Amino acid sequence: MTTFKFTLAGVYLSLAMTPALAEEARTFDIPAQPLSSAVNSLSQQSGLHVFYADSAVQGRESAAVNGTYTPKQALSQMLSGSGVQAVSTADDTVALKATAPAFIKTAAEASEGETLPKVTVEADAVNQAYDPDWERDTRNPSYNRSHSTSATKTDAAIMDTPVSVQVVPKKIIDDQQAYDVKEALKNVSGVQLSTSSVDYVNFVIRGFEANASTYKNGFRQDSFAEET
Repeated sequence: MTTFKFTLAGVYLSLAMTPALAEEARTFDIPAQPLSSAVNSLSQQSGLHVFYADSAVQGRESAAVNGTYTPKQALSQMLSGSGVQAVSTADDTVALKATAPAFIKTAAEASEGETLPKVTVEADAVNQAYDPDWERDTRNPSYNRSHSTSATKTDAAIMDTPVSVQVVPKKIIDDQQAYDVKEALKNVSGVQLSTSSVDYVNFVIRGFEANASTYKNGFRQDSFAEET
């Protein structure tokens, strides 16, 4: 069943409205919004009676009205592009009728025109392990590393290095919640905490003291402080 609505901006204002008052220009500032709520807002501000069926305004958007207009001029501006036409039935009364089907956007259509955040996509056609940037990428979830520039001072692969090299990636440090170097290395095979110093944390690597073999940011350290 079709229902009809009309907007009333106050009984006393409506009854006292004269033809001259109906054509009096005034300032409107009504943003674009669903057509039904926009028409109601216009009626409340101007006292213009607007009759319409729900089906005539459903799924339709209004145009913004910003400026000085008579009530009917403001309504005409509001209806532009909506597929709805206003028909005057009296000086202070109009009826709305649809002249074109309402276009209801789907979710995909509603998202058109929106600017999405920038997304950077990186990939290797063969294997990510051969992408040098992927080794240092903080998003790399792997525990394995094929290269270690800090240990060898070169970009040689660990498999091509004739010494034992073990790497503790950021992912392991995060997962173990290590808060210092001692915690980060506690699960590395062949590395033990040295008890030879009270003030510093030193390491024994495969039975040898590593006091002079520790580097920080590429520089050799005489001793390795616990808080480093």
